[in-house]
Amino acid sequence: MHPLESDTGRGRRVLSEAIRAVRKRRRLKVGDVAQRMDLARRSYEYFEAEGSLDLTRLQRFAEVTRSDAYAILLSIPLGSPQFAARCADNKMMTTFLTLAREFDLRLGDDIARLGTESITRAFATAFRDLESLARGDGKA
Repeated sequence: MHPLESDTGRGRRVLSEAIRAVRKRRRLKVGDVAQRMDLARRSYEYFEAEGSLDLTRLQRFAEVTRSDAYAILLSIPLGSPQFAARCADNKMMTTFLTLAREFDLRLGDDIARLGTESITRAFATAFRDLESLARGDGKA
């Protein structure tokens, strides 16, 4: 199965835990989020507990919790519910995808000329620079 399919037990569990982790990071109660999403408390509880991949509801959740919907989604293939909470403030995945979209618009079909090795090397360098910044031991 595709790693983003949340109907698998593992995917649903990770998504559920990611939503819960974001809510807790924001120090919000279930009732608070339900109210902000204009949902009955029971409906919200089901959404959080079941981890069903409802993109409209997930986007609304991200809006009301001021979090990163893409990081929530990517927590599934990463197998890391905490990834969603870690990216809630800096919107890392939204930023990444915005830059990827701009890259696609600028390069178009020329993207296909890039080799896997070059892409891997470029991303590895970028992630090492970000790691250095996050740990406070670099000026990247």
